[in-house]
Parts: sequence; C-alpha cells; structure tokens
Amino acid sequence: MAAYIKNEGRRHKLRILSNKPRVFRLYKQLVRELHLSRACRLNINKVTEVRIPVPWGHIAGKWWGDTSKQPILALHGWQDNAGTFDPLFELLPESTPILAIDSPGHGFSSHYPEAMLYHNANYIMVCQRVKKYFKWEEKLNFLAHSEGGVIAFLYSSIYPEFVNSLITLDVIKPFASEDGEMIKLGKYIDTSVTKSRRDPSENPKYSIEEIQDRWLKGSRGSLTLDAVNILMRRGVMFHQESGKYTLTRDPKVKIHSLQRLDENQSLEMARNLKCHYLVLRTTEGKFFDYSLKNSPGFINTVTESAKSFKLVNVEGPHHVHLTNPERVAPIIIEFYRNIKL
Repeated sequence: MAAYIKNEGRRHKLRILSNKPRVFRLYKQLVRELHLSRACRLNINKVTEVRIPVPWGHIAGKWWGDTSKQPILALHGWQDNAGTFDPLFELLPESTPILAIDSPGHGFSSHYPEAMLYHNANYIMVCQRVKKYFKWEEKLNFLAHSEGGVIAFLYSSIYPEFVNSLITLDVIKPFASEDGEMIKLGKYIDTSVTKSRRDPSENPKYSIEEIQDRWLKGSRGSLTLDAVNILMRRGVMFHQESGKYTLTRDPKVKIHSLQRLDENQSLEMARNLKCHYLVLRTTEGKFFDYSLKNSPGFINTVTESAKSFKLVNVEGPHHVHLTNPERVAPIIIEFYRNIKL
C-alpha cells in the first residue's frame, strides 16, 4: 500500500513559548516574508487541490484563490512539481488566482503509459487540455520556471491568439540542438526501452534523509533543505511494507527529449510571439545562458515581436523563486500591474 504525503499549507502564527530561541527564529522568518513593497501581501486564500481528467489518468494541481475566475497557469521545472511555487504564491496579491499544475509524470499527476515518453509537444497538449477542460475564454497568462518556461514559450508562439502574457523564470527560449546529438539516438532509444519497462515496485526506496540528500546534491546548490522539504510534499510516496519512501515522479522523465529547435526554428517561434513577455534571469543559474547558446539575435527578435518585453536580473540560484521568493514577488506584481492584469 502507498499513501501520498499531503501538505495542509503553511501557517504563520506566533505563540508565546518558553523556548525563546524558537520564537525568535519564527519571528525572523515572518519578518523576512513581510519585508516587501507595500503592494505585496500574503496570499492567504484557500488553496484547492484539483484533478483534471485526461485519457491516461489525471493532471493534478493547486488552485490558489478564487476558483470562479480564470487563473494564471503556472508550470514548474524539470523533475520538480507544483509545490515549487508555494512560497512565491503566498506573497502575491489575494486578487490573483493561480493554477499550478503537476506536469504528467510529476507530483500527484498520472504517469504516461509505459510506451509513451515525455516530450515538449506532449506537454503543450496538456496545456491545451487544461484550457479546454475549464472552458477558459479569456487569453492565458503563463508563469513558468525552467523547463516549464520552455513549454509556456512554445505554447505562446504556437497559439499567439490565446496568450496575453508570459513570465519565464531563468529561461528565455527552448534549448537548441547540439552537434552530434542525433548520433546518440541509439543510446537514447535503449535507455527509453529499459526505463519504460521497469516495474514500479522496482523503483528505489529511501529514508527521508536519503531523499533529502539526493535532492540537494542533484540541485547542484540551487536548493536549500527547506526548499527540498517543500518539493517533497508532492514528490515522495510512503510504502508501509518497507517503511521507506519512493519518488512520485516517473523515472522516464529523466530521459532527455530530442525534440530540440535549431537557431532558425527558434527565431521563427520568437517572431510569432505577440504577448507581454517578462524574463527573470538568476545571477547564479546557468540555464538562461545555456538556452541562448548560439542564438545571438534572439533577444532582438523577441523585443520586436512581443507586445512588450522586459529582462530582469535577480540575485540568487536557479530556484530563487523557491529559496528567496521575496526577491521575485515584487517584480511579478509590478509586471501584472503594468499590463493591467
């Protein structure tokens, strides 16, 4: 048997305790989160867990705020989950409803069938399925991190008539194909066959401490222990028989997609972008610069085609929205104010 670890939400309450150091730590945490511009305030609206039916199961998500209004659609990064936005969304205005989904094979969302792999085109179709399921009639507003930003960019270019605004965190465009990549196709196919046939019961099992350690090392300095614990709320599953945990994400998501765009294709997509576009580049991350590799004219093209374009540097690691959300929230709030969202 398996049961998901569920988060009931973080609560910010100070109580008078005899343990003064603990009270002081709680006080410092609360002061840090409240030390924002006056335009910011804690989003204390109810968070609703949603399940969106799809042919292979369901897409899970967290709906922040009023479920009767069309929300901003938030997409997380590779091997993360919807929980990556929790600290950030707590700092956005209460009037801003947001739906953060777990991508297929991540978090609480269903895995793709055995023979189906995780490609950008499939993720784009998921966005379209979500839009049609809720019958959204207004243009979409995307807020996305890393690989999620790639998906949101592609959707915004393929469906420019459906998108009002796009915010990407530490990525600006799809990653380009590299020389010699297609020669590795045989290895890619062999890995795909091996991982797609693995029995879920064979997935490695760990203690909580082992998972925390693996997640921290895998992030290469981008995450803190507190950030890992937030991701684990939707990212681990407990097995009563062994008394240990497994990751909820599908092992197949680690197989990199070969669906890459060359420079000409990236520029073609950029020319078709017609929405407001905000990019946040972290000072310690590498993905933004990597995504611009061999694309010197991309920013100029986007600047000319987008309804508006702004690039902002933010001090911090690739997951700065999760580790230091107070640095990101004011920039997003100002952007939404300027486009009158």
